[in-house]
Amino acid sequence: MKQNRILEPESDKLEFKECSSDNLPTNIGRAICAFANSKGGKILLGVKDNGQILDLPVEVLDKLQKEINNMIDSGKTFNHRPQIKTVYRNGYIEINIKEAEPYNKPLYLVRDGISKVFVRHGSTTAKASNEYLTSIMINSRYGGAEMRPLKEASIKDFDQEEIKNYIEAVGISEFNGKINNDILNRLRIIKNNNFTTFGLLSFGQKSSISTILGPKINVDFRQYSGTDKVSGEEGEIYLDRKEFIGNLRQQFEESFTYIKTKLPRKSILNSATGKREEIYVIPEEALREALVNAIGHRDYGVNTSSVIINLFSDRLEIENPGESLVPIELFGKVDSRTRNPNIMDYLQRQKIAEQSARGIITIKTSIAKRGLLSPKFENLAGNFKVSLFFSTMHNEADKLWID
Repeated sequence: MKQNRILEPESDKLEFKECSSDNLPTNIGRAICAFANSKGGKILLGVKDNGQILDLPVEVLDKLQKEINNMIDSGKTFNHRPQIKTVYRNGYIEINIKEAEPYNKPLYLVRDGISKVFVRHGSTTAKASNEYLTSIMINSRYGGAEMRPLKEASIKDFDQEEIKNYIEAVGISEFNGKINNDILNRLRIIKNNNFTTFGLLSFGQKSSISTILGPKINVDFRQYSGTDKVSGEEGEIYLDRKEFIGNLRQQFEESFTYIKTKLPRKSILNSATGKREEIYVIPEEALREALVNAIGHRDYGVNTSSVIINLFSDRLEIENPGESLVPIELFGKVDSRTRNPNIMDYLQRQKIAEQSARGIITIKTSIAKRGLLSPKFENLAGNFKVSLFFSTMHNEADKLWID
């Protein structure tokens, strides 16, 4: 039986485009740019917003496909050639758009110019924020924000003892106690005679990190009395708030220690010793990996947002600038990707992050073993958020995810 409707709804990876005539929709170029600037996706040309297939005749489909190819091949429509593939379906055309390489971002229409760059936000095509545009420009130019040169930085902005301790920890055998340019280059603190963002994040003085990179390159912890930000007593903003600044090691260690003092606990009977023990309501390893993920994978091209940790009465939320580079539905099925390979290497050598890059799997398995509700992973308008719940499963549907 011929399909007359697309059952899958529009999303960050799927858009329907209706054709009222045999001409391409006027905004299809912006939609192609939006997918290429985000995670890629597909446009179904000849499908209504409600998923109804228009069942366009073959001659119309042929004409539309030629117009798409001409638009791509002309070299005059886009600032860079998008990577697309068109597929004939019954009554419509499927346009598959590949995510653009970092050095080809942002992709935009020549007639629009760089002032109008579009991205996907959920099921809509939206104009990119200045924050996002700055981030992708930095990534395009330097291969990642972590290697952006800091011409205003000097050796005085770095903690010499922090560098020496790291050298001893990773075992650079030729180190003679003197920090010279060769050592700084090997540690990626310097590149092309400029200090790097990675170097300052890893070994910088607290005041210099805030001054040069911005006051939001930190971890911001907030505790609320209820299940949301507005359900507390009248006039209450939050029960507690604390910011953690400094290099990445300091941010992790200090925030991790402090958050644990605020987590609810429960008492269990240790079957091996027969004694009662207090444990955190969520597994410590789940907290560790979620926090490492936020600090290690955040987009350091965005300096207007912190790593935010919100503690509610029923859950802990950890949110960082920069959406996940791996689609959430593929977590645990494909290899991990990071926008900050040098930072992740640094965190692994500091024994903060796992060498195996299995953070998401560790979170999910440790939560499952504790019998808690499944953790929630979300990409939200340029941010990535992990929610860890304190509740145990209360119905059969909740239990299915363990299997």
